[in-house]
Amino acid sequence: MIIGQSAFKNIAISDRKELFQNLVAEQGQLLLRGAGGESFHVKAIGIDDEMLECQPTDDVQVKIQTQDVVVNLDFDNQRYFLKTYVRSENNKLYINTNVEVYQLQRRANVRVPIPEEFDALFTLHGHGGKKYFKDCTVKDVSAGGVRIEFSGEKPDLKIGDVVKGSLRLGARRAMEFDLEVRFVQKREHDNGTTYTAGTRFMEVDKVMETRMLQLMTDLQRELFIKSAK
Repeated sequence: MIIGQSAFKNIAISDRKELFQNLVAEQGQLLLRGAGGESFHVKAIGIDDEMLECQPTDDVQVKIQTQDVVVNLDFDNQRYFLKTYVRSENNKLYINTNVEVYQLQRRANVRVPIPEEFDALFTLHGHGGKKYFKDCTVKDVSAGGVRIEFSGEKPDLKIGDVVKGSLRLGARRAMEFDLEVRFVQKREHDNGTTYTAGTRFMEVDKVMETRMLQLMTDLQRELFIKSAK
């Protein structure tokens, strides 16, 4: 199974064509991300033979020739993305739309499983008034919490405990949280003790909630693209 495929729907060709026609009619915006991490906004102004003609919305001169990009767009309260190429000509961009286009399936607080090979880390900093610096494996994450795993006798987590820690997902900056332990599994084995704990982010305001929901969308998209290569 491709990681994250349940979160994305490959839309039909007819729906794809209608999407871009409507996008042009409303001069909707798209966000382009290059392989080097650079990003810029454009607006759709025309389409011809499945090449979407766009104009930069930022006051910049487009200097790229032809390159691979990931295109993100919101339209009619739905989120879409596609992996394609773009070329520039006379300070306009032309995006190939003759590719698979994916629509994000909206689900509340969806849990995103984290593959072993993905660079993710939760560092536990505090528990029970004591300071720690314990690196934990991230098993899955959602906009509401994170499931972690670590080896060792300490800290001895219990349901209802509050811990402090930082979460880093890929190349993104680490975020610090206070978390409530909602689930704990303690396993004894020949090599020692392993804890698995489900935690909930505490005191999350609307700004952070919105940020986390956007992060989950970006993370699902990133994992989906990597697993589909």
